[in-house]
Amino acid sequence: RAEGVLFTPCPSVGVRARDEFSFALLATLLATQPSHSSLLEHLESLAEHPSGLLGKLSSLASSLHASVGAESASYGLFRLGSLSGNHYLGILGTWIKLPAFAAVLPSSRRARGSAAASAASYMCTSSFEPAEQLVLLSVLLHLLWLTRPRCMVRHAVCSLDAVQRGRVWTLLTANASHAAFPHLLHNCIHLLQLGPLLHATLGCSDLLALMLTAALASSAASLLWNGVLGGRPKEGGPPAPRSSLSSRSAWP
Repeated sequence: RAEGVLFTPCPSVGVRARDEFSFALLATLLATQPSHSSLLEHLESLAEHPSGLLGKLSSLASSLHASVGAESASYGLFRLGSLSGNHYLGILGTWIKLPAFAAVLPSSRRARGSAAASAASYMCTSSFEPAEQLVLLSVLLHLLWLTRPRCMVRHAVCSLDAVQRGRVWTLLTANASHAAFPHLLHNCIHLLQLGPLLHATLGCSDLLALMLTAALASSAASLLWNGVLGGRPKEGGPPAPRSSLSSRSAWP
């Protein structure tokens, strides 16, 4: 510091990048807030039925019900809509059906004597759809990335080294693991947007089979590309945040 002159330290590159990202995110949210008419279009697309006269009549009735009964309100960065007890979040130019958080336990229609029911049966009788369950799991794992990064590197990064060491569960856990928040937000929006459509088209059991097959296939492709062909047995997605792990030597 020169005599009589006080220098203000410049913000670090990381702080500037964070501020620029925050400003860009706010501007994007403001510019892409969906309108009420887009909510009606979204509800009409959900009401579409495959074919046939009865299907067309059912779609027409659902569309009329949506145009009369749907409500929405703007909250600056997003819009909330509702129809027949269902609630929807409008954000980033799309609409997402919100889970019924008040009904966390499985439906009462589930048979009382099925205490040893399989995981698939439990997921299909839960009040949450499979895509919503995956979103909740992804959010939980992201919180663990923020609080227990070393544990997540060991148990949620799918690499050839991890599988060879017996941590075969990483073939599945890596698919719900997001170390970076933008990655988590992007995937959750798509899951909540496409999940109900796939659930209505395929049914719960086939959707679960598709999700499981896609998870294992993507992990196998990652192992082949990074571990076998690339000669990088300890690499696999997602990488740990540098603020949490000092160096690659922290990997198991």
